[in-house]
Amino acid sequence: MHQVTTPFLASLEGSELPTDVDPYFSLPTQTWVITQHLEESALLMNQKEVERHGSVSTMAKLLCYRKVDITQKLAFMRVYRQIPTIGTEYSKPEIRGLQAMPKLKSMACNVTPALLGYKKAQQDNDDPIPGGFSIYIVWDKVPGESLSDKYFWSLSRDARDGIRREFRRVNEQFLPWGIEPTSPTTTNLIYDQVSGSM
Repeated sequence: MHQVTTPFLASLEGSELPTDVDPYFSLPTQTWVITQHLEESALLMNQKEVERHGSVSTMAKLLCYRKVDITQKLAFMRVYRQIPTIGTEYSKPEIRGLQAMPKLKSMACNVTPALLGYKKAQQDNDDPIPGGFSIYIVWDKVPGESLSDKYFWSLSRDARDGIRREFRRVNEQFLPWGIEPTSPTTTNLIYDQVSGSM
């Protein structure tokens, strides 16, 4: 099992992706225009590792806006897409399609950015895993920037301690939801230097 930054989803730049109506989250059907592929990470596994850990997928963070919004206010979209097990990348669609396994548990939490759109879809025959999952999540772009290790360690000790206190405060509100980040890195934290909040 190894992590790679191969851009499986870079071709989404410039495309339009619809998200579905979701009564639970009070979300209407919307179309999003993808403006930029920001980052992507895939966890590649062979068949033995898949049997132990589950399906292989890639996760991308994209910048987008609502198609009907003339101001083009930016939002983030996270896409999770199932990709082939190592050694099956060039197999016929019907062979790759045997790897299809839909899974997602959605929850809401008040210390996360507002959820703007959501869609769970099945991949077509031309996609990496015919019948495999594709999940699109769009959320509000909140004030602040991703908290990189380089930025964090460039700050004074007092500033780093302030960020740690803010993280503890937010984390205490986040944990009761039973959500565990699958890629727990500082870049997933948005820190607003002006307000001192995450």
